[in-house]
Amino acid sequence: MTETNNNQPATKGDLADLRTVLTTDITSLRTELKTDIADLRTELKTDIADLRTELKADIRALSGEVLKSQLRMDTLENNITTVLRSFKSDLLSSYEASVMKGQMYSQKAVTHGDILSGHEEKLLNHETRLASLESK
Repeated sequence: MTETNNNQPATKGDLADLRTVLTTDITSLRTELKTDIADLRTELKTDIADLRTELKADIRALSGEVLKSQLRMDTLENNITTVLRSFKSDLLSSYEASVMKGQMYSQKAVTHGDILSGHEEKLLNHETRLASLESK
């Protein structure tokens, strides 16, 4: 492009030169953009693949931890169930023993009542017996 005075209008040759320069610049920019876009796509694909790999590893680790936690919970549940069954058994045994003692005391109370009634009768009849023995 030839240098012209700024006060002079542009010629057809100046416009043609300008068109050639702009076309070349636009073509080189398109090529650069295509290259940059291709590089970005490749980089993004690589980053996504790396993230997938990390995510899969994290999921595997978490699933292992979940399984361990579930196993601990199952073990804890079994332990609690065993302790509760043992406690229930001990409680029922103690209850049955208390009931048996109560029945024994109830039977003794009846027996003692009969014995006391017999002694009371003997005491009340003591004077009568003494009198009958003295008369003999």
